Amino acid sequence: MTDESENEEFAFEHEEVDPITFQAETKSVRALMLEVEDKELDIAPSWQRGDVWNDSKKRNLIKSLLVGIPLPSLIVFNEKNSMSSILDGKQRMTAISQYMDDDFSLKNYKEDKQLNGFKLKECQNKLFSELPDAAKRKIRQTLIPVTNLKNLDKDQVYVIFELYNTSGTNLNAAEIRNAVYRDDPVHQLAYEMAADGVSHYPDIVPKTYNTQVELFTEEIRNYVYNFKPKEQNRLNTVDFIERYLGYSTCTSAPGKKFKKSSTKDTIRMFYKHGAIGLNIDDLCKELVDVLSTASSVSTGFTNIGFTKDNKFNGLFATTTMVLSKVIFTAKELKLVTDSKVKEILTKLDSKITPPENQNTSTIWLYQSEWVTGFLEQLDQNGVKKINLELPNLTSASRQVMG
Repeated sequence: MTDESENEEFAFEHEEVDPITFQAETKSVRALMLEVEDKELDIAPSWQRGDVWNDSKKRNLIKSLLVGIPLPSLIVFNEKNSMSSILDGKQRMTAISQYMDDDFSLKNYKEDKQLNGFKLKECQNKLFSELPDAAKRKIRQTLIPVTNLKNLDKDQVYVIFELYNTSGTNLNAAEIRNAVYRDDPVHQLAYEMAADGVSHYPDIVPKTYNTQVELFTEEIRNYVYNFKPKEQNRLNTVDFIERYLGYSTCTSAPGKKFKKSSTKDTIRMFYKHGAIGLNIDDLCKELVDVLSTASSVSTGFTNIGFTKDNKFNGLFATTTMVLSKVIFTAKELKLVTDSKVKEILTKLDSKITPPENQNTSTIWLYQSEWVTGFLEQLDQNGVKKINLELPNLTSASRQVMG
C-alpha cells in the first residue's frame, strides 16, 4: 500500500524527542560473540529481516577479517529495561556467527602472502574449526566499532529507525512499527490477526474469539493480497489493520485538538496516546465485527469497497473499514436497517469521488465525506447517539469538512 507517507523525508516532525545517549567503543569479535551467547545482545530480533546474504557475501566478509580490512560500525540499541539489539549490522554479525559455528567454508584462495602468522592460501576451503590457530585468533581479535544507543523510549527508537534505515532494502513503515511497538499488546493483536509472519504472540488473541479470528485472518488477507496470500510479504496486512486503527480513532495528544496528519503520524499518534488501556478482547471483537460489516455492505459500489480496478486499494479499504465502524454502531443502536444502509451508500456513491492525488488532506477529506455523508442521512437523535459512541471520529470528520 502506498500513499503520501511513503515519500515523506521524516515523520512526526512536530514531536519533541529527548536527547539520545550513546556510547562509541570498539569490541572484539570474541567479546561480541560472548554477548550473543550470554543473551546480552540479540543479533536476530524477531522484527529484523531473516538471513538474506548469500554465501559469496558471507565468505567475502570473513576474508576481509582475515586480511584486516576494517568493518563498518555496528549500531546497537536498547530500550529501557530490555536487552540490546542490533539495529544496523545484523547481516555482518550473522555471517560471522555462522562461520564460527562451521555453517559454511571458505573458497579457494591463491594469495600466498604472509599475514599475521598464517597465509590466506592456508585458509582455502576451510571451516572455522579447520583454520590455522593464527587465523582463528585474527578473526576473534578483530576489533569492530560499536555505537551503543542507551535506554531509549519509544519516540527515540522510532527516530533512530527512521534515521538509520538506509542500508540494504529499507524497512517500510509497517516493519519499523513492528520493531518499535513489538511490546505493545495492541500491536501484538494486530500482528497475530494479520498472520503476516511467524506467530510470536499467540496468547494475545482471546480464546473466546479463536474461530472468528481465523475467519477474519483468512478474509482480510484475501483482500490485501488480492486472493493470493503469500508467505513472504512486507507486513501489508498488519499495515492495513493499523491504518484502520489510526484513522478510526482520530487520536490527538492530551489537551490538544485533533489535527489531520500523514498516515505514519496518524498511526504513531494512535500508539502513543490512543492504544493505552484499550481492552484487547473488545478490540478483537471490534476488528471482527467491522470487517464483517465492511464485507457485507460494500459490494456493488464504484467508490467504496476493498478494490479499485480489481486490485486491493488502501484508500478505499481503509475508508470502507472506518465507515463500517459507523455503520456497525448505527445498526447496533437500531438506527438503520440493512436496506437503509444500502440506500444511503448508493446515494453517497453517486456523489463522492476518490481524489486524483493522494496526500494528507485528500485522504482525510475522502474518509470524512463518507462518514459525515452517512451521518447526514440519520435523524438528529440518531446522530447524537453516534456522537456519544464515536466522539473522536465524528468530531474529527466534521472538523475536516470545515
